[in-house]
Amino acid sequence: MSVINFVFKFFAGKLNLINVCNNNKITIINVRIVGCFVLSSKWDGWPNSLLESLACGTPAVSTDCISGPREILKNGKLGFLVKVGDAENLSEAIYNTLNDPVASDMLIQRAKEFTPEKAAAMYLNIALS
Repeated sequence: MSVINFVFKFFAGKLNLINVCNNNKITIINVRIVGCFVLSSKWDGWPNSLLESLACGTPAVSTDCISGPREILKNGKLGFLVKVGDAENLSEAIYNTLNDPVASDMLIQRAKEFTPEKAAAMYLNIALS
């Protein structure tokens, strides 16, 4: 039995949060079963995992680290943004998200705004202006 199968079998129905692996296939499976995705980075170049969680309709909480989360979560309108290193407020944001999540359809729609085609069009627009 693989580790992933063991986790699903043993913890089924017992977890609200689990650690998301970097393997995209595993990420999508895990994000779909959790109640809240948490990005607790001190910094991040571009948090793909945050976008993946939104694409699955999973509510998210993130530290307000440089580069990405604030833009993706629309300044906190689509998920809580917490000061980096503030564990108390992070736990409170997780609790609040689990009890009053943002509607999945809004999260999925937001993720669709970050497709490679849209990014390429924006770069092209900047380059040609």
